[in-house]
Amino acid sequence: MAGHYGWMADTDPDAFRALIGIRRNMTFDERFRQFLEAQKNGSANQLADGLLEEIARWSARGEAEDLDDDITIVSIHVTDIS
Repeated sequence: MAGHYGWMADTDPDAFRALIGIRRNMTFDERFRQFLEAQKNGSANQLADGLLEEIARWSARGEAEDLDDDITIVSIHVTDIS
């Protein structure tokens, strides 16, 4: 079963450390685009939940810890209407 970042548990730890190093050097725009790309086949609820998890990870807080401010997320699932 895939774990964090979609990697398997038997992935070489050096490869995982390299990925973390690359992500630390990414700009916000790059990370947000990568996040959206990874969520493109999910539902609007999955996108919102994933975004909250990513914010908790970015802020170095646990998922169960409250943030210092409120967050409003509007997530809409759009299908091809053409």
